[in-house]
Amino acid sequence: MHPWYGQELSHLEILWESASRPTLEGDILQQAFESLRMELGVPDSITDVPYSLCGQSVTNTWLKTLWASSQEFGFRIEDSYASFKLFRHDDQFLMSAFLHQGYGPQQLKILNDCRMFLKVITLSDITTSCGTRLKPSVVEGTYMGGSLHQVDWPRKPRSLPQKYWNQWKEALETCFLLPYTTNRLLRQPLGRWTMNPTNSWSWFYDPDSNKIFHKEGLMCWTYTSPRQNRARSFQATSFDVEIPPTAVTADVENRRHNEVLLLGHSRPEHAPRSTQIPSNPTTLQEALDLLDPADKWSVESLKAPDDGVAFAQAIQTGTAKMVSDGSSKDNFGTASCILKAGKKLPKVRASNCTPGAPSDQNAYRSELGGTILMVTLVQEICKPHKVEGGSITAKLDNSCEKDVHMERAQTI
Repeated sequence: MHPWYGQELSHLEILWESASRPTLEGDILQQAFESLRMELGVPDSITDVPYSLCGQSVTNTWLKTLWASSQEFGFRIEDSYASFKLFRHDDQFLMSAFLHQGYGPQQLKILNDCRMFLKVITLSDITTSCGTRLKPSVVEGTYMGGSLHQVDWPRKPRSLPQKYWNQWKEALETCFLLPYTTNRLLRQPLGRWTMNPTNSWSWFYDPDSNKIFHKEGLMCWTYTSPRQNRARSFQATSFDVEIPPTAVTADVENRRHNEVLLLGHSRPEHAPRSTQIPSNPTTLQEALDLLDPADKWSVESLKAPDDGVAFAQAIQTGTAKMVSDGSSKDNFGTASCILKAGKKLPKVRASNCTPGAPSDQNAYRSELGGTILMVTLVQEICKPHKVEGGSITAKLDNSCEKDVHMERAQTI
């Protein structure tokens, strides 16, 4: 037998015999496994991660060579050690998203170096508390907030080359952001928290006192606004022992020494997706506000002079009409629709941006976005106006899309 094969089989035997035993060797193996998982930034078994793509991204250890040889021999290694969890619905592991996007080994190493420098693991680590956009400092590589996961991170270099951050920014835009967005808006907003994030959150805002609190261990800094009005700029003034119970999670941006800019704040809602929220919207806008965060992209711009009353009545009388159209150009897609009740009656107009990576955009995708826009609007108009039945004539300005959807056409 070749010595290398003997070595790898010996390592596999050591892993098998020692991993589950309460011995010093078993503890060392556990630490090595957890460190490798942290460096990879994924929750899966190490043998589920392609070594050919991610091998360059981690420290050289015998566990790394065992990972490589196991994939070569066709072995699968499963372990019960601590793994990472997603904190929100629709959350993602950053490195898993980069892998899925098709980046090569060298690009993945650069992206992983940036991730390790920022000390983040999941999309929720770098997203504002409302779950709709990326934190600005994350995109530029200056974010110092850290991860929601309790991890002992290794020491990091003092800085990374600018070309690394250029690659990082491009990957974030490709994988997560709406095309051409100037506000770092996510294509897929994050949903509710699956666990309470306040124990891991660092910044809080108290609306009652108009103060910001920065938690550091058992103490916290208090930031106050130098102006009497509700300015967004706050300066560090003192230490406090505890954060007021009325404070909510906040997102800030460092400006100068001991000064931060308040970007936003929200009260986290953490509940299972299946939890039903009692709601009785009385207006169209209230109904749209109650949409699941993952669906809010479908109606981005809305004009409804009469709140959709005329269209709701037209549905019941069978005279309602609606049409949608979508288009794509320069890897950017949009769609619009008009809901019409009759001549000289108020129309409902709406539009959206087509979700997806720039490379995913095409006319058919935009047309589908228009169809979803129409269906969502009809559904939400019916809620506040108590529409329980009727019919609508719908037109799709795209023959291919019409052929696809005609088989599923139904009368409302």
